[in-house]
Amino acid sequence: MPAVGNQVHEYYQLPFTIPATVFVGKALHRYVQGWRFHASHPKMSGVALLLALCLVALPVLSFLRVSNFMKGEKRQSALFLLASAVQEHSSAQDLVVTVSDGDPVYLYLSHRKGWHGFVNNLSVEFLKQKADLGARYLVGEKETFERNDQERNLAFLLSYYKGVVETDAYFVLDIHSPRPLGPKN
Repeated sequence: MPAVGNQVHEYYQLPFTIPATVFVGKALHRYVQGWRFHASHPKMSGVALLLALCLVALPVLSFLRVSNFMKGEKRQSALFLLASAVQEHSSAQDLVVTVSDGDPVYLYLSHRKGWHGFVNNLSVEFLKQKADLGARYLVGEKETFERNDQERNLAFLLSYYKGVVETDAYFVLDIHSPRPLGPKN
């Protein structure tokens, strides 16, 4: 699996993005400096067009990126509600297993430590192993299971473990309280 953490988590890019703006500004300044005098020159008309395109695209694309990022930061989203539910129904020392597509933001927002479980690899054995290491709760958004065609696995987990909190959007399950499975056929 290739490393894509810097593409998923914007905060990895911040140490490079802010200093990079200085170099972008220096590069643009180099061409803007003599633009008025050389724009009529045939070789400079292409540069002037590219510069104008950059000057228009930079603020437009920046606005689109920031607005797209802020859509996910709504306090009434399932992500923030789940984090609040975890804080409300567990102690600060409780370890949790979060389920997502690789985003550790659940642990960060809920101020808890623990492990991450991928939807496709989530099993009773995996959760038992984490419970033996101290994990108390399994938390996640139901949409994650739907995106990965794992609705049956979600239904099993919801029926197998005691629910602490369950809504249409998210769940908190106590993995120390499994319900007995029916007889095997």
